Amino acid sequence: PDLRIHIRGYKNQYNMALDTSGQSLFMRGYRDRTGEAPLKENLAAGLIGLSGWDKKSPLVDFFCGSGTLLIEAAMMALNMAPGSHRQSFGFMNLLDFDEAAWNQVLEESQARELDTLDFKLFGFDHDKRVLEIAKQNAKNAGVLQFIDMKNSPIAIAAPPVELTKGMIITNPPYGARIGDEDNLKDVYRDLGFTLKNRFQGWDAWILSGNKELLTEMKLKATAKKFVYNGNIECRFLKYEMYTGSKRTPNRKIELNVEDQKTTRG
Repeated sequence: PDLRIHIRGYKNQYNMALDTSGQSLFMRGYRDRTGEAPLKENLAAGLIGLSGWDKKSPLVDFFCGSGTLLIEAAMMALNMAPGSHRQSFGFMNLLDFDEAAWNQVLEESQARELDTLDFKLFGFDHDKRVLEIAKQNAKNAGVLQFIDMKNSPIAIAAPPVELTKGMIITNPPYGARIGDEDNLKDVYRDLGFTLKNRFQGWDAWILSGNKELLTEMKLKATAKKFVYNGNIECRFLKYEMYTGSKRTPNRKIELNVEDQKTTRG
């Protein structure tokens, strides 16, 4: 339909609402195709916001799939308005729709966008096919040049040698999406090993709907948030990957001669 009208009734009262959005607003307009069980764009943007990412530090997604997290992050860093790639909204079918005013809003929004970033975003995935989808989606969004995507399993993923800190936000499979939970234990073990051994100095945020699999990482979370991915309750956990040990070393306290005399009474 050109325009939707929603009517909700309870007993003798009714509410009528005009749908000015059309398609759901999480549909940004840049995704032609997706991988298996992709994150919705608005959930990806929300996770980035919850992580506290500063929009100026390197960002990594180990399981980037069709690229949604990285694309949303790049758009945020470039000050691109969400939905700016959509071709249509419900309000465009209103009789009093002012196309000239809308075009002016778009132009003002585009004028606030940045042209460059002084950092990179990095995506890894073991599936070459889905990486091609991610690259096309990033191209559609106008951010492909800011994202470095690599065909790599989590077991060998590593940052460029010159990067010693940054942010990781990733959504590994957790059984509800792909296959047998037992087969995923090795994935989480590899994730924990990679974080501990190749990403020291980084902060990592992991979204998972399976708390048993998270324990396979053998890491202690420093923050925890609960979010829903569709109807699945998920944990969004922060892990701070310290260089060396955070523990304060034990020190022997040596008493000087006067202290010893005082102590002896």
